[in-house]
Amino acid sequence: MKKDLPETVEVPTEDIIEWAFENVNEHGEFDFPTMDGVDSDQFFDGIHPSNATDIEIHDNGVIVYGRFSVHEAVGRIPAGPNRGYGPINPPETITEKREMAFDLFCPWSLYDVAAVHVEWY
Repeated sequence: MKKDLPETVEVPTEDIIEWAFENVNEHGEFDFPTMDGVDSDQFFDGIHPSNATDIEIHDNGVIVYGRFSVHEAVGRIPAGPNRGYGPINPPETITEKREMAFDLFCPWSLYDVAAVHVEWY
C-alpha cells in the first residue's frame, strides 16, 4: 500500500546550513587565499555554521555566505636581553586581526563536489 506523500516539505534553514557544512567537510574542496602569516587551522575553524550570515537556495544547490576573523602574523619582537640576572624575555609575535568572507556552494546532487571560497573583505 503506497502512502500519499507531500510534494514538498519544509526544512529549517539551520538544518540546510548544517547539511551543507557537513557535506563540504566530508567531500568538499577548499579555496583559501595565500597567506604566510596565518595558520590554515584558522580558516578551517572559521568555516563553521555559527559564522553563516546568509543563505541562497537555487535549483542546483545551496550557497551559504559567512564571515570570520583570523590573526595574521605581521612581525616579531625579538627575545629580550639577559643582563646576567633573571629569565630572558621570550620573543613575541605581532598579529593583526583580518576579516574574512566565505561562500560555500553545496549542490543537491551527491555526485557533484561541494566547494568553499574564502577571501578578504
